[in-house]
Amino acid sequence: MKMYIRITILSFLFLSSAIAAMKLPLDSLSVGGNRILFNCKMTLKEAIKLLRNTDLKTRGDASESLTWICYHTKTNNDSMALILKSGEIGGGTFITVFDIARPGLLPELEKECSLLSINPGTIATDRGISLGMMRTKVEDILGPPTEIDESGILYKVIENRHGPWGRLKQEVDYSVVSTLRLWFSNEIVIRISGFRMDQS
Repeated sequence: MKMYIRITILSFLFLSSAIAAMKLPLDSLSVGGNRILFNCKMTLKEAIKLLRNTDLKTRGDASESLTWICYHTKTNNDSMALILKSGEIGGGTFITVFDIARPGLLPELEKECSLLSINPGTIATDRGISLGMMRTKVEDILGPPTEIDESGILYKVIENRHGPWGRLKQEVDYSVVSTLRLWFSNEIVIRISGFRMDQS
């Protein structure tokens, strides 16, 4: 009986450790060797300084407000649009969402994009997910998706935690939220959209 209880406790501790160590589908984005941070850790203006000067674009107000920056990057064999966004949660200042897509898939957001002189192949999530990747490869890396629909697949993780949170590092209960949605054409990734934010 004691041995059974010991094994059960060890199994529980192992499972708890595995859950705690579970990787998020998105934490950051690599752009030409530069790391783009989410979760109110980087502003759009800081990203502009890091990448290349471009204009901030805005639309809507209140809960419908959106501020973003847009870049096009291309080589002889590859091209894509990179869009970094800040909505209501980011206050129109902090980056909370990104889109990378084949040019023309997001026409409303791709107006007057600045040319970014990097190889499109150097743009990828911290888990190594990028455009042009086969769907089977994506699932090899991230595992089975959370949701599947006609438009593509979604990975979503919400973890409840307790600890230092926010700029004041107060001890609170909060949720770690990370989502990654992918669209495909002939089983090849043509668009990726990600969101990363801790919420109390």
